[in-house]
Amino acid sequence: MLQQNGMFECEGGSFMGKDIAVLTLVALFVRVLWHLYAPDRDWPDTAVYLETGKALLETGRMSSFNYMPLYPVLIAIFGYKHILTFQIVLSALTAGLVYLLSFELFRSRAAALFAGLIFCISPMIVFYANMRLSETVYIFLLLLACLGFYRGQFLIGSIVLVLATLTRPTLDPVAPLLIAAFCFARGEGQWKPVARRVGLYIAVYVVMMAPWWWHNWMLYHSFVRLSVSMGNLLIIENTTLFDKVGLNFEALAPAWQQFHIADPIARDKAMVAASVDYIKADPLHWLWRCVERTFRFWSPLPGSQSGLVNAVAFVSTVPVMALAVVALLRLSKAQLLKVMPLLLIVAFFTAVHAVTHGISRYRLPLEPFLMIFAGFGLASLLPAFVSRSRNQPAASH
Repeated sequence: MLQQNGMFECEGGSFMGKDIAVLTLVALFVRVLWHLYAPDRDWPDTAVYLETGKALLETGRMSSFNYMPLYPVLIAIFGYKHILTFQIVLSALTAGLVYLLSFELFRSRAAALFAGLIFCISPMIVFYANMRLSETVYIFLLLLACLGFYRGQFLIGSIVLVLATLTRPTLDPVAPLLIAAFCFARGEGQWKPVARRVGLYIAVYVVMMAPWWWHNWMLYHSFVRLSVSMGNLLIIENTTLFDKVGLNFEALAPAWQQFHIADPIARDKAMVAASVDYIKADPLHWLWRCVERTFRFWSPLPGSQSGLVNAVAFVSTVPVMALAVVALLRLSKAQLLKVMPLLLIVAFFTAVHAVTHGISRYRLPLEPFLMIFAGFGLASLLPAFVSRSRNQPAASH
């Protein structure tokens, strides 16, 4: 055992398996309980996922142009009912990933337990585990990729990160930079290992993305690396109509319905061009909108029509955010370097949704990272509890 900066560190041991098992069971219990008693509902995205996944399996081609293929395939394979069973189990297992990532970063059993417990009972995480949406799958893959990179398993990490891209491509533009950041976090920042591992990722990326590129070539008769959804994402808020009606999606429908272009690539380009014209017309106004989107993206209030939902989200989110700030303020220089890849992920997600479309739902993949920081922050504020957790493994020998 070591003590450093007021935090107790330990090298791991048999207690880790027990902790992860307990966290997984607690998370599973909470999610099953919510599934049994919560009203079954779907968002419009669900119907599109089902339709396009079925089309891809039956015809080899997606029927929607806006999504990456992995989640539609999963929902088509598991079916409308059993996809929730899959997600509930996956979300429960993710509690173990949160624990392992926290321990990998801080070597503190207490911090890892706190982070895992926060994830177990987080209302937003539990809610989306019971929704037929891609968030739960994406979060699992993203955390698993990060854990692989931190442990030096760059092949596994690269494979899982590409699977995450095939679910949601947000991090795709900065993936090589992210690989380099993990190298520096591991103390392996020399150019040769960085180049080798970035090269490994690129090779894995090309091999795994090739079937998707072939699908897009057959569908669009053109090379499409990801999807043709950028126009849809940009046009939502970067239009004069949004200035008038705000986040009223029914009233915003004409913003993209006005583009009567059969070719999906040409339509996407037209929407991007219209959004760029809007930005160029008044750059200062657009910058102010970016600030507004950033605040909305990070708001602890999801903007629900239900006051109870807003209250629950606020009460459960604000303490996590506050403890995460405490953790960042207490990090040593070495710890700050180690968490830099996670901060890069947080910063890039924020930037993407600041310039395009920002709502609190899109922040959900970042919540586990906030919980990891919050667990460390809470453990650093409770040294007596940390001391007791430190002594427990020693007593078991």
